[in-house]
Amino acid sequence: MTKQPSWLVMRPMRGGGDQRVAMARRQQAGRANRLIGWALLPVLLLAAISFTYRESSTLVEVAANVFSYLLIVLTFLHSGISFYVFGGVRPRVTLRVFHVYFGYLTFILVMMSQTTINGPSTFHIVTSVLMYIAIVGHTVMGLRYHVLRKRMQRESPELVPANTR
Repeated sequence: MTKQPSWLVMRPMRGGGDQRVAMARRQQAGRANRLIGWALLPVLLLAAISFTYRESSTLVEVAANVFSYLLIVLTFLHSGISFYVFGGVRPRVTLRVFHVYFGYLTFILVMMSQTTINGPSTFHIVTSVLMYIAIVGHTVMGLRYHVLRKRMQRESPELVPANTR
């Protein structure tokens, strides 16, 4: 049985270069991206709560705007790093591939929801509900892979590079 350095599939480098350096860079980016993804959850909750009560005071309205913009920026960052790490994954019928593409769909739904805040009320409600459903699904899949990654680190630490933990 051959040891694989990581579950992350090696994509060929454009313009040459050391494949191992590129892989290490993508693994580090993947780790940072997971942290950004988990940081997005409280930002989303704070944005939703502050948006609901934004009319109660000026401070809450400012907080709602700040959290909304932070949500957009972090979502763009999370999606951009995901695309850097995974790219256009070859379509296959696996949960991992579905998780990547579902994450891209979640990005689109978050952007639709955030850009319709001041638009038609019904459209904003529909896009928000779809956004929350997508976020919950994407988070559950991410939590599954988090548990699998921790189990793999415990059982076979030599197969899981330190920079992906």
